[in-house]
Amino acid sequence: MKDDRSQIYLGECVEERKTIIGVTSAFVMEYPGTRSGSRLCDYNLTFYDPVFYDDPDQLEKNKETRGYREMERSRGKFVPVPVIANGALINELIVLAGAEMSASDVVHTLRNFADEIEKNGLWIGRYGNDIIVENMDRTLTVGVE
Repeated sequence: MKDDRSQIYLGECVEERKTIIGVTSAFVMEYPGTRSGSRLCDYNLTFYDPVFYDDPDQLEKNKETRGYREMERSRGKFVPVPVIANGALINELIVLAGAEMSASDVVHTLRNFADEIEKNGLWIGRYGNDIIVENMDRTLTVGVE
């Protein structure tokens, strides 16, 4: 089912930059949030253009996302659901706060993000040409860009 509530505004958020690099404190939480810590880290994030979803490199990278894995499972394709790469995030959440964000800013932003996920679900990847959104009840819907 198409879900038009899950608009993606990443371009506006990062001013349409393809790469974001820098140094910051990384806040790492392990599900269910009982273990956490922070460390200084370098970061280099590359954003892929959603228009070129048929690029072979991006198609391979999509297979590493929760969206792809969950769609394979939902279709009964338990084998071969791709193995999570060694060193990849599994049950962790990492928050990288910009250098101008205060503790209050981070908390406020995370609360708003949590509210947005509860309301509209979480974009978890692509499956073919579709954007996959996972809702709070773990159901999967197809979102729009």
